[in-house]
Amino acid sequence: MRRMACNMSGSTLAENRPGFSSFKTGSDPIHYQHRWHRDALIQLTLDPTITALRRISDPVSGLPSEISGALIAFHGSAPVLVGLADQAIEVKPSVVSGLPFVALTRQEIRTDPRVTTARTIWSTRAIQVAPGDRIRILQRLTNQPAGLPILTLQEEVRSSAEDPINCILALVCDGLLSIDASRHLTPETIVSRCEMPSRDHTGAGP
Repeated sequence: MRRMACNMSGSTLAENRPGFSSFKTGSDPIHYQHRWHRDALIQLTLDPTITALRRISDPVSGLPSEISGALIAFHGSAPVLVGLADQAIEVKPSVVSGLPFVALTRQEIRTDPRVTTARTIWSTRAIQVAPGDRIRILQRLTNQPAGLPILTLQEEVRSSAEDPINCILALVCDGLLSIDASRHLTPETIVSRCEMPSRDHTGAGP
């Protein structure tokens, strides 16, 4: 099986893009080559089991040839090398450059309802939520640690100019709330409060 060296910004096309930024990427945007790579970054951002995302500065050797991009995802303080594969990998290594390795395929990332739900949530990221609404939502969920249906939680949005559901989704984009983005959004979709991830995830990459 042919191996290759790869990172997320290994082409002029990737370098010309503005890069992807979220509350999990820190101050350094992650550049990407393909539109579906951005979908992957959105989905990783919305995954509550992942606490931080970091770009890889230098090419990583030993990746399968199907990989067209790679980054580091943190589960707590544990770094994992994530490869983005254009197609299914025939032989997948368990460790690359000393880090546990997992691969996400284009087909996985572009599957509905996951891709549509994640894009819908992320489209609300620029919405400004009134401080009073934000505080009421967070307090309500503090008293309900198992979460509440999104239709119930919208009652706490009273001052913002935007649609109440979109305000709640905007707080998900800020990392204050959590939703299962792999499913369709419904009136019964559970929203819970989550902690902001640690920003101290430097120096852990290959």
